[in-house]
Amino acid sequence: MLDPGFVAIRQRIMTLICEHSIDLPQAPSTVFAALDDFDRLPEWHAHCEGLAKQGHGPHAAGDKLRYAHCEGGKHRLMDGVIVTHEAPRRLTCRYFDKAMSVVVDFQLEPLDGGTRARHRIEITPQS
Repeated sequence: MLDPGFVAIRQRIMTLICEHSIDLPQAPSTVFAALDDFDRLPEWHAHCEGLAKQGHGPHAAGDKLRYAHCEGGKHRLMDGVIVTHEAPRRLTCRYFDKAMSVVVDFQLEPLDGGTRARHRIEITPQS
């Protein structure tokens, strides 16, 4: 028989959140263009093997995504969606599979001719 405390702990889902910011010399429009260029994502994201948008045309909120990544030697795919696309200020995407939901948010603000980039990741295990 399971310990009732174990069941209570199992029912609580904990979201892991990581936030950081960096000041960059480039203008917000230049930084946003780099973040919005999905073909170049593997150049600066070590675990990313590719990110593709379904369909054509400029990126927009609601566009569906497919994210391929490698973690611990295991290749995985996640479905995704662009949640917020507000050039040159904010880009938010949500990715999900049977194990987890991941929200990746970039907020950009002008700072002395450059950009303060705030990056937030929320990882929530699926129940």
